[in-house]
Amino acid sequence: MKTKTLCLSLFPSLAALTGALCPQVVHASVLGDGEDSMAESSESTIAPDPSPAPPPDQPPPTSTPTETVGAPDSGAAEADEAPATSVATAEPAAEPVAEPTTAPPAATVATTEDEQGVTTAGAASAAPAVAGDSPDVASEAPPKWTDDLSFGAFVDAYVGFNTNMPRPQGGNNALRAFDSANGFSLAWAGLNTSYEGERAGATVDLRFGPATNAGWSDDAIPGIQHVKQGYATWNALPEGKLTFDFGRFDTIYGAEVAESWNNHTYTRGALYNLAQPFWHTGLRVSSQLNDTVAINGLLVNGWGHIVDNNAAKSVGLQLGLTPGKGVFGLYVGYLGGAESDDVDELGVSIEGANWDLRHLADVVMTVDLRRLSLAFNADYVFDDTPAGPQQWAGAMASARFQATDWLGLAARGEYLFDPDGFMSGAPSNTLATGTLTADFKPAKMLTLRFDARGDASQEAIFSTGTATPSADPEMPTPPELRQFQLTFTLGMVVHSF
Repeated sequence: MKTKTLCLSLFPSLAALTGALCPQVVHASVLGDGEDSMAESSESTIAPDPSPAPPPDQPPPTSTPTETVGAPDSGAAEADEAPATSVATAEPAAEPVAEPTTAPPAATVATTEDEQGVTTAGAASAAPAVAGDSPDVASEAPPKWTDDLSFGAFVDAYVGFNTNMPRPQGGNNALRAFDSANGFSLAWAGLNTSYEGERAGATVDLRFGPATNAGWSDDAIPGIQHVKQGYATWNALPEGKLTFDFGRFDTIYGAEVAESWNNHTYTRGALYNLAQPFWHTGLRVSSQLNDTVAINGLLVNGWGHIVDNNAAKSVGLQLGLTPGKGVFGLYVGYLGGAESDDVDELGVSIEGANWDLRHLADVVMTVDLRRLSLAFNADYVFDDTPAGPQQWAGAMASARFQATDWLGLAARGEYLFDPDGFMSGAPSNTLATGTLTADFKPAKMLTLRFDARGDASQEAIFSTGTATPSADPEMPTPPELRQFQLTFTLGMVVHSF
């Protein structure tokens, strides 16, 4: 055996040929045990190898096991008959587990496509997986609570012109909610923040500007006019099956909302401004029973009270039906409760104030087609106040056609009954409004709307800039009133939501 091994060491350049002629010798040198075998193998590698070195772009003879994957059987036999100089590199190939016919599980997971068809190849595909690591855990970072936070902001400004030329410039456009001034003005600016967790959430909508004092608002409480919405949410059941909102929130009644770009026209209608509540404080319960039916319930401090003006509470209910995947919507709602003060200015209780109820019936219908949207809203209110019953009613219809991606046209008409003068301050009165709107969207999140609007009243309620001269300078004559006003308003809104 020593003689044959020495033969290999004397002729290293013919190692392959000698291995072929002396297969048993090589096999014995590889599988030999004891110190003698190791010494003999060490002695055989002392002589220099005159064989030429491999080119720089090729790997050395000590190839990894993956280089032999898929090799024919003859190649495997040659590996067994390799010279003693390759003993160290031949051992991994001889192990039965070093036969990686497929990629490691971690690499396979890392290069699969997700549900959106996006290939996710990470470090796991370039490096072997660590024992005990889960591919799914390694590829997905744990969610952060900040991922459920969202922010939005807007600025709403306008310029208006009233043909009646009322003076002073501010606050004399009758029947208006957020655009009552002439000339340039800021309606308001807003910041919305919400946290929408799986089971809990919170919403805070802040508003700043003249429009914060419009509508039903407890302006006597410092700063409250800046909080349009502020409520906490508990998702008692998943997928909107049962949700509780507690705090101050927008009303669920009516077809129009405070944000101008979410309506068909820039100016909000008289029905929205005079006949309906703007917001509530209390508890709102919502349930999306299925894709078509939803129910909302309210237990609140009436119409726009942070602190209630009586001991009673108002109860509301709304049923929403949206068949046809939201193409058609029908919303029927009711709100009932005492709205009168139960004590006078001196703190004396007013008998029966907590049982004199106001009832609101509200119906909204919507149709949303590809480029055409329609809306109809009707309200009837009966208020049994300590001073006597009051009632008012009205209806609104509007349509909007999206002619192009950047141009839309809209129209709205209203008719309101005010027999007791609750809305207009003039008994036995009726009101009517008509609005035409051109809607431009020259850039993303930018809305320009031009409203041409006429308002009419059976009684003269609209201010003018002219007045009959007074003989007493200390008691000027109030401006003349008219039965109509014609206004032109250009509103510009930049909004992120």
